[in-house]
Amino acid sequence: MTDEGNETQSGPPSKLEDVIWVDSMISHRTQEPIVNLSWGDRNLQLSIAQARDLAMNVLEASEAAQSDAVMLRFVDHIGGDSLNEGQKGKILHDFRRFRAGKVEGETDT
Repeated sequence: MTDEGNETQSGPPSKLEDVIWVDSMISHRTQEPIVNLSWGDRNLQLSIAQARDLAMNVLEASEAAQSDAVMLRFVDHIGGDSLNEGQKGKILHDFRRFRAGKVEGETDT
């Protein structure tokens, strides 16, 4: 969750509207299982496959964010003090491309 300054908050959400609620339900019309997401006045209903895909995307993004943080701490540890923010950003960009398998000159074997 973020505040208006786009900085991550720690601790519980400041308002009930900031909470993402996840519930299971059955469609009255089709009798199929549905996952319902609600956040404030927004509501989204997903099929089981869509909900699982979203969950995997959230987990993958969490892992990527964690590895990005580790990479930047490592860069700082090995002498990142001599690098400006733009240079650190380039290293992070290149690392993300490497992680995604999009390295120039690299071919699949």
